Amino acid sequence: MKKIFTSKVNSILLIVLIVILIVVIVLTSKKNLPFSSNRDTDKLEILGNKENLLSFSIVPGMSISGEIAYIGNIEGGYFFEGNILINILNKNKETIKESFANATSDWMTSGPVAFQGFLDVSNLEKGPAFVQILQDDPSGGESGLPVKQILIPIIID
Repeated sequence: MKKIFTSKVNSILLIVLIVILIVVIVLTSKKNLPFSSNRDTDKLEILGNKENLLSFSIVPGMSISGEIAYIGNIEGGYFFEGNILINILNKNKETIKESFANATSDWMTSGPVAFQGFLDVSNLEKGPAFVQILQDDPSGGESGLPVKQILIPIIID
């Protein structure tokens, strides 16, 4: 009888612990949503010329701290001399850190180009931000053609 009672108590305790764990996970994941519900950035989706981005190791809503290595694959036309601009923007889409990545495949193509680089967010303000993948345009946008960009919402930890 005592053995049956102990078994039931242990089962109930196990179920309670599982429920508590699930609640903690759900509450923790919801607190990391970086944007209020009234802006187009709230959807935690890639913005801009997102159809050009074939793959990227930094995903929407990802928390980033310190230095992080990344890889990606994008349709050509973003590169100049094998470089592509990768910047960090604050939640108001203002540039707070400029950086670049290097092509790891033939960059003189309109087809897919692989790239890699590092971002260091160590000294940046914590909170919502964007990784901007920006076309490296040597004319500075003066060619009259629109400069292509992709914005990925992130959280700086």
